[in-house]
Amino acid sequence: RKDGLSRIDEFEARHVEETGTKLLQRSQVVADAVKANKLALVYLTYKLADGRVVLHGHVGDIDNS
Repeated sequence: RKDGLSRIDEFEARHVEETGTKLLQRSQVVADAVKANKLALVYLTYKLADGRVVLHGHVGDIDNS
């Protein structure tokens, strides 16, 4: 809340992003795979009400085609 977040979806998005960041920091295996373009972390949330998936960002190379 101190960062101006107030809605559940904002907290969920922040959580997804922070979890990905921590995973990169804490796992050398993951960090090395991302650096070698063998792995990408994709930050997504899922809207149960309508089935939508929302992309909040990514780290590493992803194919957008």
